[in-house]
Amino acid sequence: MKRELLNARRTAFALIAVTVLAQAARAQSRPPVPAAAPAESGHAPRGWRASADIRLAETADDNVFLLPDARKAMLDSLSAAGVVSSRYRNMASSNDYITNLRAGGEMRGPGLRGRELTLNGDARYEFYQLNAERRNVEVRGALTQSVRRGGQLQLRAELTPRYFYRDFMADAVDQNSDGRIQSSERIYAAGVYRESEIAAAYRQRLVTPADDRGIAVRMSAELGYYSRSYQAPFATRGYHGPEATLGLGFEAGRTQLDASYMRGGYAARPGVAVLLLNEQDFNADFNGNGTRTDSRVRSVQTIDASRTEQELSLQLRRSLTAKLEARGGVSHRWRSYGSSQPYDVYYNTRRDHRDDAGIALGIRLHDRLRMDVGGNAQLQKLARSIRPSATGEVTDYTRRRLFVSWSYHR
Repeated sequence: MKRELLNARRTAFALIAVTVLAQAARAQSRPPVPAAAPAESGHAPRGWRASADIRLAETADDNVFLLPDARKAMLDSLSAAGVVSSRYRNMASSNDYITNLRAGGEMRGPGLRGRELTLNGDARYEFYQLNAERRNVEVRGALTQSVRRGGQLQLRAELTPRYFYRDFMADAVDQNSDGRIQSSERIYAAGVYRESEIAAAYRQRLVTPADDRGIAVRMSAELGYYSRSYQAPFATRGYHGPEATLGLGFEAGRTQLDASYMRGGYAARPGVAVLLLNEQDFNADFNGNGTRTDSRVRSVQTIDASRTEQELSLQLRRSLTAKLEARGGVSHRWRSYGSSQPYDVYYNTRRDHRDDAGIALGIRLHDRLRMDVGGNAQLQKLARSIRPSATGEVTDYTRRRLFVSWSYHR
């Protein structure tokens, strides 16, 4: 039954994508119409204006839990056989179809010195068809004040009260007393966290062209504070700290290019965790049996999830016609972990790199109705010198997603 449901959803998603692309081709065949330049005076009209929008999206994700190929195949085979494994107790399938519903509102009116003030907020709900534990809610709000010379000041906040990441190993019991932990002797629990972020940003128009043939240039700078706190028994996985983002944007006619660089320094409180260690990797007798050759030995050790994270991204947007827009983007993220704990196989000397690339088409179906279709792919690679543990918690992965969305603005 589950396989039939997946096949039906794949067929429906393919039909939707074909329909969208056909409409895009028809829209692209029409002669282009110059896009209107946005108003940049910063002065607010008299009184307040309110607007609202709603967005419905369907996403197909082939690696929801960011698993390596071997573990992804294992989860799928167990799911197909109807077997409930303790290792994947809260993980029904490695792939899923996610329905995303977002509703928001905005108010614009006079603020400081008569310049435009914008208040907006939205709430989003993600409904995972197969992995019910992953369903979550996010709320966001922002206040933006226009200032002199085309500048803007913004305060924003985001909160995800509960998010299930995936099942992690919480403990292990050597039931046969052989000094080694087998797969059946591991105990797993849900890795659930709460996520929040607050930030202040400043945006400034640097160059305003005299005509449509010139290039507009703008810059942005943002300082924020990010926090992720895990529920027990994985409190040591949580981290928090400041992050800064610098951006530079260029616009020429129908084309817009944005580049940004983000750097975050996140601290974590070192704490103990149950690890499975190979004694020969460290020349140590972790189980106290007088040898140093046992593998997958249960050991309670201190770990430290502190890290430095950096990301470079490029986003390109092109208006092909009055009703058709193409977007593309690439990003590269790299993280360095600062743990100095000698047996911390999760984070000591860990380095990872992730590349992300995506494309999308946006089609205006009506004055207030828009449709978007696109996809992206991610690839993460690890580089580390300390010997990895047998738990396989830190791994390389690939991920591909396709989406189609409808948005209505009023």
